[in-house]
Amino acid sequence: MILKPDYLEDCPEDQRYFPESWKLSVWRNFGDTHKGYQCPGCHQFFKGSDGYSKMEGHHILPWAKGGRTVWHNFQLICKACNLKKWKH
Repeated sequence: MILKPDYLEDCPEDQRYFPESWKLSVWRNFGDTHKGYQCPGCHQFFKGSDGYSKMEGHHILPWAKGGRTVWHNFQLICKACNLKKWKH
């Protein structure tokens, strides 16, 4: 299990949405690099403030299926890919 970095805020596991600070933490490590952040869904690269605005926190195991709002169930994914999951 991957532990949440101590400097990030805690949140209740049954909270529906991930804290913005978690999204920003991942983005700072990848989104500001030369290539940018690669969405794990579509593999497109996003960078800069425009790219950041297109990202959302995503439950790997869906919240509706019992996935908890915990660090090891969090990933950053683009809004387009996040919407696709609801169309299936």
